[in-house]
Amino acid sequence: MDVRARTGLGLVTQGAQVTLVSFGEIPLPHQTAWMDGLHGLEYHPTAFRLDWMQEGEQDFHAAQDYLCDVVRDARPDFLHLNQLSFGALPVPTPRLVVAHGDVITWWLSIHGHEPATSAWIQWYRKTIVDGLRRSEAVVTTSRWMGQLLRVAYGDDFEGYVIPPGRNPSTSIPL
Repeated sequence: MDVRARTGLGLVTQGAQVTLVSFGEIPLPHQTAWMDGLHGLEYHPTAFRLDWMQEGEQDFHAAQDYLCDVVRDARPDFLHLNQLSFGALPVPTPRLVVAHGDVITWWLSIHGHEPATSAWIQWYRKTIVDGLRRSEAVVTTSRWMGQLLRVAYGDDFEGYVIPPGRNPSTSIPL
């Protein structure tokens, strides 16, 4: 179970209603077994490719439309998004984007420069910039990641650093 799933689990165990939407490959039953019996969790797996995946641009608008439909049906208080581009989702619901990394920041950190320009990189950059600008807040887990986002995409977003938390009862000492 990844940290995003644990966050949803923590919210559900505190009595919150959580709607979880996944993108990419449809998970196998053993990957979602932790959800069995959780009251207050509604799960929507999808096979839409993520924006950074090969041919992800082809699924982007359909994925965005699907997510808007889920938001209209679930009527959440806020959206916690791990895909930067969905910060620009055309819904009135406040959007919190959590930036763990992306194609351009990865390329900058590994190669020391941005990837060569292409039609896809131009599309990708525009969708990420729009997502960062239109979200109410952008959270990174380190100052380094926040600075890298600003190098890659400018500083026209409200950014915060929230270090990853851990539950002492389930964590291995560092």
